[in-house]
Amino acid sequence: MSMDRKSAEKLAKALALACVRNGFLEELHCGKGVQSKTGDYSDVAVITPDGEIAWNELSRINDDEMKQLMQEVVNKLYTVLLNMESREFMSALMTLSGRYTTQWDKAKELQGFVLPKKKSVK
Repeated sequence: MSMDRKSAEKLAKALALACVRNGFLEELHCGKGVQSKTGDYSDVAVITPDGEIAWNELSRINDDEMKQLMQEVVNKLYTVLLNMESREFMSALMTLSGRYTTQWDKAKELQGFVLPKKKSVK
């Protein structure tokens, strides 16, 4: 299966928006943000009944939340893959994405993401 770079970028953004961003991740993201005067959050801590935890040592998502997030992403990606041949489904997905991703950064191809990086020949 081959795809031109422009179409691949549009599809990647559509999948990221529909399958990852819009859903449980948004619930995890909502709430008050943490401010840091140092910029590296070394000046931020969370106080718990068991004591203080430095922000940089704090897990920001628990196991149940991670499981819920990943199951939602898998289910959404599975649904997209099962409907890739449906023009109506894919058109709706791409239309939804087009409304929200126009200001996102340009996609970058990651070398070594699944397959090892190719060694350069000198």
